[in-house]
Amino acid sequence: MLEDIGFKVIHCMDEIKEDILPSDQEFKDIFYSVCPLVKYLPEHLREEFKNDLFQNILKHNGRSQAGLPIHRCRTVEIFVKKEK
Repeated sequence: MLEDIGFKVIHCMDEIKEDILPSDQEFKDIFYSVCPLVKYLPEHLREEFKNDLFQNILKHNGRSQAGLPIHRCRTVEIFVKKEK
C-alpha cells in the first residue's frame, strides 16, 4: 500500500511479543496505571473497574503453564522513504 503512494519500504518487521508477569496484582497494577479512563471513574468504582479490566485482558491473553498472567502484543515497525 505504501509503495502505491510513492514510498519505498526500507524495513518492515511484524512480531508478537509475550511477557509473563510475576503476579496477578502486578498485572492489574500495570494496566490500571496506563489506562486513560481511570481519571473519569468515580472513586468507589475504581477497584471494580481494575478487576474487570484484568479479567478482560486475561481472557484474551491467558496464563502461562505456571499459572502466571501473560501479556501479548503485536509490534509493527515500518521504515519508509519517500521516492522523488
